[in-house]
Amino acid sequence: MSSQPSRSFAWRIRIILAVVLVSSTLVIARLVDLQISQASVYMAAAVDNSDYLQTIPATRGVFLDRYHQPLVKNISRYWMNLDENTLFSQEELVPESEALAVIATQSSRVRKEFARWYPNGDAGAHVLGYVGPISREELLAQSTATITDLVGRTGLEKHYNQSLIGKPGVVELERTATGKTIRKLREVAMVPGEVIQTTVDPYITKISQDALAGLTGAVVVEDAQTGALLALVSSPSFDPNIFTQFTNSHDEKNAQRRQINEVLNDPKQVLFDRAIAGTYPPGSIFKLVTAIAGLESDSITPDTIVTDEGVLKVGDYGYANWYFSQYGRTEGDISLQRAIARSNDIYFYKAAEFTGPDTLAQWARTLGFDEKTGIELPGEASGLIPDPGWKEQTLHEQWYLGNTYHFGIGQGDVLVTPVQISQLIQTVANQGVRCIPHLTDKTTSNCFSLGILEEHLKPVIAGMIDACSSGGTAFPFFPHNDRYERTADSYESVLTGLAACKTGTAEYGPADDRGFRKTHAWFTVAFGIPKQPSVEEESTADDARKAWLNSIQSMPLPKLMTITVLVESDDANPYREGSADAAPIALKIMEQIQAGSGKASVETPE
Repeated sequence: MSSQPSRSFAWRIRIILAVVLVSSTLVIARLVDLQISQASVYMAAAVDNSDYLQTIPATRGVFLDRYHQPLVKNISRYWMNLDENTLFSQEELVPESEALAVIATQSSRVRKEFARWYPNGDAGAHVLGYVGPISREELLAQSTATITDLVGRTGLEKHYNQSLIGKPGVVELERTATGKTIRKLREVAMVPGEVIQTTVDPYITKISQDALAGLTGAVVVEDAQTGALLALVSSPSFDPNIFTQFTNSHDEKNAQRRQINEVLNDPKQVLFDRAIAGTYPPGSIFKLVTAIAGLESDSITPDTIVTDEGVLKVGDYGYANWYFSQYGRTEGDISLQRAIARSNDIYFYKAAEFTGPDTLAQWARTLGFDEKTGIELPGEASGLIPDPGWKEQTLHEQWYLGNTYHFGIGQGDVLVTPVQISQLIQTVANQGVRCIPHLTDKTTSNCFSLGILEEHLKPVIAGMIDACSSGGTAFPFFPHNDRYERTADSYESVLTGLAACKTGTAEYGPADDRGFRKTHAWFTVAFGIPKQPSVEEESTADDARKAWLNSIQSMPLPKLMTITVLVESDDANPYREGSADAAPIALKIMEQIQAGSGKASVETPE
């Protein structure tokens, strides 16, 4: 009986031993697999876990002004993980000193990025534009892009974005599980974006912006001999710095969002660049085109006489001269030079009739209208030059003589941009050599002769000098031109300081119950810089002007310049006039530029 329990106990022992043996065999087999068979796999995994690839953001390229000073700067920003024991904890924007102290031992806790800062704020903001964070679509589309990249959204920032972005670098670090850096394994340096030289004069831009303060419009200041733009201003403007975040404060972030929303939704369309994208009827400035077209087609001569009797009758329709409409007076027999000086509508009605709408349209296009100028900015408009074919195709209507009359004085369906008008006055001032307007030295100065005869340009520029002199239409300029002596050569007179200009008052929209239509104001002027302004001649100049005067000693002002001003109609004054509203702005800018170079005077801007 006693042997039965002994056999049962022994059986249990055997089972337990078998289980232990099998288990041990499995454990040993697994250890062999891990230690030997898969050792290389897990060793690599262990190495990967201890290595960290840190992206080095590329420094975005910058723009320099014509004096080689930065128009935009990159500001370093540092984001740090709040929990040093967690690799992907919440980040906080920290001061550079704090970030650098942490980078010394735990560089993987700190992420560096760059923000854009525009020192001149809203002055010329439409030229530079602004940047924004890269979108998901843009990130996926560019193999070298990183999540911290900034992308140009408007202006030169957008046009030259690919040149500005550079190429990010990378540093491989060996670190502990808590993120402490052990050593740097390798580093690939980042490649900074391109530094782009512009033609922009920040001082002239600022005084142009100030001259337009409170008004809606545009100013273009151009080197008449190269097409380089010293100022391209649209008003109202905006501060591009609002699109850059420099704070952790919840309240400040909300205030920034509100500010951005106000800019984006401003009824005055502050982001809209009126200098290149705004299209307006040119009014009487277009008479310069009509004059050149008539002369070059032999439809008129400098001596062609037209009799102004106040109103030109065509059947039941009457086309009046502005002088008769406003003052009830006529100018009798008038020649081309006098017609330009007095902006006589009757003369240019007839000149357009003699020339014909197709030839007039052809010359308008030759002078740069009805197409983009090619300036290095996105969003440029082409404007519109109508002709009989366009009217038939677009409006399905016949072209009438009245359409030709309106065409000849820059009304009807004609639409232009301020930069196109600047190109027109540049071409006339440069004796028929047209230059493509440009903002950077990446665009080679492209100038070419239009083949306009010298004897056809002389009466035009002479009439423009007369317009700025006593008896012309630009009365704010009379005292300026009275200070200078006029020579027999009108072009030489301009180079020595005389202003040659043209006023324009452009009707648009429907007539009111009195028969009046709202008007925009235009003014364009060419003038010379016979002598460079200097600090020695302006002892009372403020610091900003003194800095500018010092700058132009090493980078002189162009010898021949143009200014074009547009002032839009608004609720405060729906009936703007070229002589009353746009000319004073141009005069203020011109005298700031010309002061010390001759007999011009200057008042230091506030």
